[in-house]
Parts: sequence; C-alpha cells; structure tokens
Amino acid sequence: MTASATDDESFIRKEFICGVVEGFYGRPWTTEQRKDLFQKLKKWGLDIYVYAPKDDYKHRAYWRELYTVEEAEHLTSLISEAKSNGIMFCYALSPGLDITYSNQKEITALKRKLEQNGSMQVEPSNSPLSGDMMVEAVDPTDFVDE
Repeated sequence: MTASATDDESFIRKEFICGVVEGFYGRPWTTEQRKDLFQKLKKWGLDIYVYAPKDDYKHRAYWRELYTVEEAEHLTSLISEAKSNGIMFCYALSPGLDITYSNQKEITALKRKLEQNGSMQVEPSNSPLSGDMMVEAVDPTDFVDE
C-alpha cells in the first residue's frame, strides 16, 4: 500500500493541532473578523483557535471576574461558530500578571473562571498563559511544597 499526500495530511491533523493564537497587542479583531478566520482555518486545514486577546480584560487584568451573561453569550456564539467550522476553540486565561499560586483564594477564583468557561462549551484544553508577565510577579515559594 502506498501512502498518499492525503494520508499524510490526515495523519498530521490527527497527531498535531495547528491554528491561530489571538494574543497580540494592538487593534483587536472584530467578531466578524474572528468568524471569518474560522472559515479560513477550515479551508486551510487548520483545527484550533486560541482566544487570548489582550483587550479582553476579563481574560487578563481582571481575570478573577466572571463574564456577564451578555459577555458569556458573545463568547458562546464565537465558540459555536468555531465548532460549526470544525475548529477547536481554546480559551487561554492569563492570570500571570498578579496571581499568587500559593493563595487558596486565588486558586478558587481560577477554578471558578475555568468552570464558567466549561459551561460555555470551551474545549477542556484551557491554557493559562503567563508568557509576557514580569518575572518578579511570581513568588518562587509558590512552587515549593511545604
């Protein structure tokens, strides 16, 4: 049996996720631009979109705050549109600016936020991000078992 390019493409899609991370500074994408992106991702054979826009304050600076009903409905509509195009919608929470991992209240707030995301049918691959935080924001003792 001879492998074809189609077989290779199928293997790649099953073994790897490939797509776009919206996690940049500058003018944010509109809802329509995001929905258009989902169609393009499908056309290009990509399969994931990571929601991490810097202008969504409840994703970043105010990460402890839950989304309002209206905000949750907006995200849910994006998630539905992504899924209808075969795109995995991954919500990447970014608590790294000020979270204290050793503080149980912080962990509880993090769990509440991720539970809300789960209720919106976000893929279970929630990805807490901390890539552009200041190193000083992390207390090294947060990672030491007592």
